[in-house]
Amino acid sequence: MFLTDIGIGLLVAIVVCKIGGVDPSAQYLCTGIFGSLLPDIDMLIYRLQGGKMDKWAHKHRDISHYPLITVPILAGVAYYFYGIWHCVILAIAMSCHYRHDIPEPGWGIRLFYPFSKKYIAYRSRDGIEAPQWYAWTAKEQDEIANEYGNDKWVKDWTFWVPSLAVLTVGIISAFFWIYSQ
Repeated sequence: MFLTDIGIGLLVAIVVCKIGGVDPSAQYLCTGIFGSLLPDIDMLIYRLQGGKMDKWAHKHRDISHYPLITVPILAGVAYYFYGIWHCVILAIAMSCHYRHDIPEPGWGIRLFYPFSKKYIAYRSRDGIEAPQWYAWTAKEQDEIANEYGNDKWVKDWTFWVPSLAVLTVGIISAFFWIYSQ
């Protein structure tokens, strides 16, 4: 959920800068937001190709959800052009995005690609049983999504409330961080 991503990006920037003793900056906040949203650039591509926000929306994760590839490359680019703090913020924000794509409501990501093509997920298959770790092939992931997926998940407010909470905490924290200096 993009609202969660924005909130996490703000919080990552604040925490990294606090730990690093770096002065507050809107640029660092923007880097955090950018880094946390960047992995979902594939959602835009998915939607432009006619993909829907239904139980098959996990298909967008077949384009840019490869953390072992994207994080080092893009962190290196950030370091080269913007320096160490933007690099660290971007890498952590992207990693946090990937981390929250592993549990429900999604069907996992290819966490270890290119070494493994399996989707790693920590979730309940049916939403009732206790969550556990899974390593699914693309075919198995599609079968599970077909059987247990929710065609209206994007309209389910139980998923939006936590996202709004994270976003609110991120915005309030950023406001106090910037204006407390």
